[in-house]
Amino acid sequence: MSFGPAEAFTPEQLAQLYDINVLSTQRVNRAALPQLRKQGQGLVLWVSSSSARRHSAVPSTLLCRAEMFRRIGLEDLLKAASR
Repeated sequence: MSFGPAEAFTPEQLAQLYDINVLSTQRVNRAALPQLRKQGQGLVLWVSSSSARRHSAVPSTLLCRAEMFRRIGLEDLLKAASR
């Protein structure tokens, strides 16, 4: 988990967090979407915390929320591209 003050995390830790929360989601999509398009239907279900959409700014959770926002941005991009 990525809780704590932002300056406590190394660039390597941030890169790992990005890889897990954003890039792994894209990897799954790249594997699933061609088959779903071939079938003409399907569903990709992402499960995440709703805390990224909340407006509270608890300093110890800001980094985690930032990563969730990145994933939400990817989700919005894929929704638009699939229409």
